Amino acid sequence: YVYDYIPQLILMDNNRQKKIKLFIDADDTILESSKAFIDIINHQNNINPPKTYDELRDWKYRSLFPYMTDEKVIEVYDSEEFFSIVKINSDFEKFYLEHENDFEFYIVTKGHKSNIEHKQKYFEKHLPKAKVIGCRFNTNKNENYDKSHVDMDYGIQIDDRTDCLIGTNANIKILFKNNREFYWNRTDMTPEPIYKMNTWKEIIETLEFALKNPDVFMTRC
Repeated sequence: YVYDYIPQLILMDNNRQKKIKLFIDADDTILESSKAFIDIINHQNNINPPKTYDELRDWKYRSLFPYMTDEKVIEVYDSEEFFSIVKINSDFEKFYLEHENDFEFYIVTKGHKSNIEHKQKYFEKHLPKAKVIGCRFNTNKNENYDKSHVDMDYGIQIDDRTDCLIGTNANIKILFKNNREFYWNRTDMTPEPIYKMNTWKEIIETLEFALKNPDVFMTRC
């Protein structure tokens, strides 16, 4: 009778070893991208007093720099200078170093070709166990932030834009608001269940709970 239970025990052990997948956005979620962008424009234009992230009110930075163009935004985000100064959120970095073997890390990021290539090199250096999934922007002006084509089954998705969360098959969706109210992080445009969190410390508490209680937290409603 002991032998009859061996396959079941092996199966239970395999289930315990299954890792939760984390699908995390890069810009303004893992990376402090807007802060780096603002610092670059302040420096290039000798702006004094310098503009700050706390003053930002729009996606294209025109609330800070009225003369900003789409082309300039792309140029900065695709530049070597940007990737030489952009920083990883310190709370996320600490979490990654503590749990890089406990989760499967995927960085799902939108960008133009050069931007994605830079991100792949950047994350290979700084977060080597994370896999980058680059989602190219179209060349036209109607940029689509949808990420629903990425298979996120048995995953937790974390993003700072609501439209990046809508329609994905992630088990759990977390909107990282960073204590800011923007038109792109409203949740009244979707009936989907989305957890709203303001800090990485809040998110980390949730992820560590999921790690300890995967059968409860990752079960679809």
